[in-house]
Amino acid sequence: MPAPARMPNLGDTRYVESPAPPDLEGWVQARWTVEGRAGDRIRVTPDACTDVIDLGDGRVLFVGPMLTGGLTTLWRATTHGVRFHPGTLVGFEGHPELSTLRDGTLIIDADLAADGDGSDLLAFARGLRDGGRLRRDARVDAVLSAIEREVAGGRGLAEIYRALGVSERTVQRLFRTFVGLTPKQTERVLRQTLLTMALRDDDGGLAALAGAHGYADQAHMSREYREIAGLSPGRYRVEAADVAFVQDPQPLTWRNGRDDTNDP
Repeated sequence: MPAPARMPNLGDTRYVESPAPPDLEGWVQARWTVEGRAGDRIRVTPDACTDVIDLGDGRVLFVGPMLTGGLTTLWRATTHGVRFHPGTLVGFEGHPELSTLRDGTLIIDADLAADGDGSDLLAFARGLRDGGRLRRDARVDAVLSAIEREVAGGRGLAEIYRALGVSERTVQRLFRTFVGLTPKQTERVLRQTLLTMALRDDDGGLAALAGAHGYADQAHMSREYREIAGLSPGRYRVEAADVAFVQDPQPLTWRNGRDDTNDP
C-alpha cells in the first residue's frame, strides 16, 4: 500500500508523497510533489508504474512504463504528479496497449488550472476512471502479486503461471496491454524496486542484500541494478541523501482490480 506522506530532506529539493484518496485506491498508488528549483536534477527509477504530471499550462504529461532510469531536470519549481499502480491500463486514443508507450511520454490537453496545486490531477484520474479508460485485469494482478512475493525466492515465471492456471501466451499478451513490459522485464524491475527500498531503509552489506533479493551474487546484483536504475547500488546509497527520487519506491499492492478480460 502507499506509504504515509513523507518529506525526505534532499538538499534544496524535497519529495512529498501521499496516499491515493479512497475512491481511487484501486487505480492510483500515490499523489506526489517535487519542490525545488527549476534546473534541479532529480533521479527517476523504474517501478513498473505509470504517471501523469501537471505541466502547469492546462496539459498533462503521461509517462509510460520505464525500463531504465536516470537523472532528469526540473522545469518548474513545483511539480505535481499522480502515479498509477502497476497493471493499470491508462487508455489514450491510439494507444490500446501500454507497450506502445514503453519508455515514452504523451502530452494531453486536459484543461487543468494553470499553476494549480495538483488536485486537478485527481479529478483528471477520476475522469479517466469514469470514462472507462482505466482498466485492470485480475489475472495480471495475480501474476504481479506472485512475482513480488517470489522475486527473492527463486520461483520462476513458469512455476507462477502453472500455480495460477494461466498460460505463458496469455500472460505475455495481457502484460503488453496492462503493464507495458514483458513479464521478465517486470520481474527485473520489481526486483530492482524492492532492492531500492532496502538500500534506502537497510544499512546491511551489499552481499547480504544480493542474497536476500534473489541475485546470484553481489556482482550480478550490481550489474542488473546499474542496467535498470542507471547507477550502482553503492552509488545509490551515496546519492540518495542529495538527489530527490520522483518515483520513490513503495510496497506494491494489487487490490480493487477489475477483471475486464475473460478470454483464457
